[in-house]
Amino acid sequence: MKHKRTAMRRPGTVVAMAALVMAAASPAWAHVGGQIVALGAAPFAENPRTVSDVSRSYQDTDDEELFTGLEAEIWFNQIGIGGRYLGRFLGVSPTDTPDETYLYDWKSDLFLAYHLFRGGSFIDPYARLGTGVVMRTDEGSQIMNAGLYQYVGGGAQINLGGLVVGVGLNYNILNQRLQPEDTSWAVYPTQRFEARIYGGVSFGR
Repeated sequence: MKHKRTAMRRPGTVVAMAALVMAAASPAWAHVGGQIVALGAAPFAENPRTVSDVSRSYQDTDDEELFTGLEAEIWFNQIGIGGRYLGRFLGVSPTDTPDETYLYDWKSDLFLAYHLFRGGSFIDPYARLGTGVVMRTDEGSQIMNAGLYQYVGGGAQINLGGLVVGVGLNYNILNQRLQPEDTSWAVYPTQRFEARIYGGVSFGR
């Protein structure tokens, strides 16, 4: 029982660390900005060896399996903090009925980012550490699968006068069961990798 309570605190620990980093970076507040983007995220399991492998994995992902959603980030010079919400609908046909039903997968996470130059640069490579929750529900909004995940990742984006486009890759370093004592939720089957493509608007300089 003690082990479960410790596991549940891990996301809070990462958020607390992010807050401490932000406080330590207070001199960087001279450059404050941010961005809001729409993104598509393709989960996949195969280990990519090249950029073309990542691109192919994204293109080979069926539309139904693609997560879509929104992401927001605020940066203070090179340090950024943000969050994402993504979801997808999966059509399934139960064996005992010809009618198709739907499952809804969603995930939400917070992340800490380090921008190599600074947030909002014309060419803006970055690295990330994030933690979040992922769930699968049925048509009646009953939870079927749930999990806690943590990831490391990186990417690059281009900022063009308030418009931003970018790509990225995340690697899941933890996929842990999220199961309160009074439930029987199964662990969510998180894939090891996630390729991202996004675009939106940025603000601040």
